Amino acid sequence: MSAGSIAKGVAEAEEIDPLGPNVVLDRSLMAAFPEGSNVLEVTPSGVSAWVKTVKIDIQLPDGTVKSYFKKGAPGHRGLGMMEGTYMSEKLIHSFIPEHVPAPLAFGSYESLPNMHYYICDYGDMTDDLPDPARFGQTFAKLHLNSMGKSPTGRYGFPLTTHLAFVPNDNTWTDTWSEWFSNAMKKMLEEEERSHGQDDKLDQLKEPLFAKVIPGLLRPMETGSNRIEPCLCHSDVWPGNIKPNANNGEVMMLDSCAFWGHHECTKPTSISMSELKDDSNHQMTNLADLGCCRAPRYGMGRAYVEEYFKCIPPSKPEEDFEDRLALYAMRYDLLHSALFPKEPQFRATAMVEMQRLVDKYPEGFQEPAVR
Repeated sequence: MSAGSIAKGVAEAEEIDPLGPNVVLDRSLMAAFPEGSNVLEVTPSGVSAWVKTVKIDIQLPDGTVKSYFKKGAPGHRGLGMMEGTYMSEKLIHSFIPEHVPAPLAFGSYESLPNMHYYICDYGDMTDDLPDPARFGQTFAKLHLNSMGKSPTGRYGFPLTTHLAFVPNDNTWTDTWSEWFSNAMKKMLEEEERSHGQDDKLDQLKEPLFAKVIPGLLRPMETGSNRIEPCLCHSDVWPGNIKPNANNGEVMMLDSCAFWGHHECTKPTSISMSELKDDSNHQMTNLADLGCCRAPRYGMGRAYVEEYFKCIPPSKPEEDFEDRLALYAMRYDLLHSALFPKEPQFRATAMVEMQRLVDKYPEGFQEPAVR
């Protein structure tokens, strides 16, 4: 599904979710609330190009007033987006319930079966950046609480999830290197749908998969080095990580969960040495730390340092910068897939890809037997 068709479906949803007091909502949507609930008001909540978002104030049968958040998207992919959000949020909520709005339901509209929704508790949050210490502690809590609890003991997730409308390959794998290779291949396919084939990029793909990915990721699972799957949010950026308006605690929402390596939270391309030299640089999404690498997000080295007070980098630690760059590259390709008229994201990814290909020509080397 293209960005244009997603946007068209979101516009169509205007007629399904009327705004204002005492409006009538779709019967399927109302079935998610306790029987006998009444709609008090529906108002816009947030802005998104890929989903329609509203706040729904409900009077419950006992007279209590409660607010809910709803997002919706069209088509088969839209249904997958809503189901993936529900399953992701439900699982993350089970590990850190105080930091995630409780999921309520997902489903399809009765009046327009091609339109689908996700509903959760409404959280009153500010648009400020989260406190670095609380950010680090919250993500460390998620990772530590879930570490080693993958239901299969493997890397992956039981269904397809979506970053915006871009699907992830969450096929279960025995090793992190294998999972990340599959995820990167899928992201490159989606990016090519938006920007077309590129000879130079094609030339870089072979050494990326044959040399760079195993060279950087397999050492973490070789010899005495060990990593365990933990639950990753994987769509970490200021729009999804906000302070609770009442107590300042970090709230996370709109996850795209998988069982992965704790460092892999959503990076973009600048190095740790640059971060140390310039406090104005920001990192992002390492699966969950990577966002701290993207200057556009305003979350800098302090966020990563606070996280590492709770969980240190994996061994070999000297590879951390390049692992982060590798993880970040996937998110540069994501942005390229999302914005077909913007060439800079592909260009950024290719520069970093070339650097890593040049640096790791030998790929993974088995440790010498002593």
